[in-house]
Amino acid sequence: MSGFHVIAPFDCIVEALPSTVSRIRIKDRHGLRMQIQCGVQSQTLYGAGFKGHVKVGQKVLAGQVLIEFDLRKIKHAMEDPRFTVTILNSDKTKGILLEPKKVTANEDILFSVFI
Repeated sequence: MSGFHVIAPFDCIVEALPSTVSRIRIKDRHGLRMQIQCGVQSQTLYGAGFKGHVKVGQKVLAGQVLIEFDLRKIKHAMEDPRFTVTILNSDKTKGILLEPKKVTANEDILFSVFI
């Protein structure tokens, strides 16, 4: 693998990790549910270029590696290699504050959720 990782943004439990390993769903202790999709339509790679580091039901600490991926393979094979982060139950939140500038992975906050 290439050393690119999806890391846990907070302490959570892994709710779903399909065999393609290109998408993960996690839930925090307050019930906030989040999905991280590694590239648009990445499931068409059938897991090639992805390696899971966790299992469904596993408790994970913030900063722990969830998925390792080969960015070069993703960019070469997919029309849209952008990753998406979705709050699955935003109706349970008081608000979401997006970071208005470009962020650097593992250095900047992408968004804040108020529960």
